[in-house]
Amino acid sequence: MKLYVNCITSDAGLRRDIKELIPEMNLRRRMSRVVKSGVAAGIESLLEFGDRAAVEAVVTATGLGCIADSEKFLDSLIANEERMLNPTPFIQSTFNTVGAQIALLRGLHCYNTTYANRWTSFENALTDAALRIGAGLSRAVLVGAFDETTPSVEKVLQRLGMAQQGGWGESSVFFVLTAEAFDTSVAAITGIRFTDGTAIGESAGSEFPDGESAGTGRIQSREDAGTRTSAGGNAGREIPAGGSPGTGTAAGNGEEPGNAMHSGECRTVRASMSGVTPHFTAIAEVFRRVVAGEAGNTGKAGNIGNTGNIEDTGNAGQRIVLYNDFPGSTVSAIELTCM
Repeated sequence: MKLYVNCITSDAGLRRDIKELIPEMNLRRRMSRVVKSGVAAGIESLLEFGDRAAVEAVVTATGLGCIADSEKFLDSLIANEERMLNPTPFIQSTFNTVGAQIALLRGLHCYNTTYANRWTSFENALTDAALRIGAGLSRAVLVGAFDETTPSVEKVLQRLGMAQQGGWGESSVFFVLTAEAFDTSVAAITGIRFTDGTAIGESAGSEFPDGESAGTGRIQSREDAGTRTSAGGNAGREIPAGGSPGTGTAAGNGEEPGNAMHSGECRTVRASMSGVTPHFTAIAEVFRRVVAGEAGNTGKAGNIGNTGNIEDTGNAGQRIVLYNDFPGSTVSAIELTCM
């Protein structure tokens, strides 16, 4: 089963004025940078998608959430000795602020959740949306990822050895995911995989670079809703409803076409070589650029011998495997076909 990406939007490429997207001036004024950019990107994606299908879920992803508001609240907590505190920074510092604001502004009374799983936040959000659509719970899902950075965050990350000075980024990316293609569809996702520690021989045809193993979270259809896919330590194994991870079938074993990366030629993209500044949900920005034909590496799936950056002339019609290797090792892979 394919899932289609519609109306992908980023904070850096908004086509509408922010005042049109968030009309209320006082609301805009209270929003932090990441909340404003995330809400604007999400709403523009919804406006472009229109009423082609009812959006019945909002799934967002973030690594650090609204960190600037968190810092503002803690600073005031210390400066005012825990007295006469402004509640607004606290209210807007939670991880689900962006998803909640989008729902409030657009009247989306539906499933709304946020994933904060560091480097795989975006992939987990994408998996949740895919499972909901596959199980027939939602016809269309708004999916997004956002993160921001501050000087203090960069200092902490430098001390932890996770970032260099000025080497930590931020972005907001949103799109509508559907089970059917529309005139707004720009890509089709055919696979989502996570490393699971199993031997490569058990996941034939779905090798990760650097010798890492790959499980595959198969995108399920309604007929497949009797099974669930684990996205944790047992990712890549299908588990019967009510069963345990130990009884699942190894993914990528060729038993079903959806369980492994398709055979044949395709392009591979290593996120760390895409030119995008690393941050916990930077894979979403790489995903957007690949879909737009703005970035890409070349080679066969699983081939790491030819993954340097190239001048891109567009990815239309290309089948691509996007590897998230920002953490220093590959943690996931997304297979997609650009349209």
